Amino acid sequence: MKTTNWGRVRRPLRQTAVAAATLAVVFTGAACGADSDTESGANSAETRTVETEQGPITVPADPQRVVVLNGSLAGYLFDLDVPVVAADTRMIGVNTDGGEFPPSLEESATDQGTEVLPAASEIPVEVVASYDPDLIIGGGQGFTGVLSEQAYDQLAEIAPTVLVPASAADWQEQLGFVANAVGRSDQVDTIMDSYRDRINEVASAITPPMVRLHTFSPPRTRAR
Repeated sequence: MKTTNWGRVRRPLRQTAVAAATLAVVFTGAACGADSDTESGANSAETRTVETEQGPITVPADPQRVVVLNGSLAGYLFDLDVPVVAADTRMIGVNTDGGEFPPSLEESATDQGTEVLPAASEIPVEVVASYDPDLIIGGGQGFTGVLSEQAYDQLAEIAPTVLVPASAADWQEQLGFVANAVGRSDQVDTIMDSYRDRINEVASAITPPMVRLHTFSPPRTRAR
């Protein structure tokens, strides 16, 4: 780099130039910082509206800290690759005391670092709030679904809360509702195809046993 011989420049002019350059750097940096902050804020502020039985709910377009209050719904969020910070692990038909994730969810929960919500006879609202969620998902089938309905008003004060209708009885409908809530409906068909492929794979690996059918005919009697 070529070095300027400042010795030939008079002191007042040199000081003025340095001061001007310094101000230019400061203002440029401030402008860049403001642009960056504005862009970041815009991204985090993007929202969508989801229609629920509780009315239209404004939710984050891309939620990053989801708390799920029904273990049966947690699996859908893991399949959709949505960040889940905490979950109630109780599921219909699964023998668990709620203290740990069932085997079907354990690997996904470990990969995401998802923590277990305390299992209780009511939603631990303060614990839910401590995770600073940007979206809460509850409802659905079973006891935990009823609990989240009962605590809905308190939960809605913490973060946008979407409850899956209890009328959504089959897994396809539940998956579709959850996917819409987190803005990932485009992944539903892929997940369903993978599920069907797995069913076909398991079915093709099963060889049905051979069954021999025996018929029985009653003895004939002579007519007298």
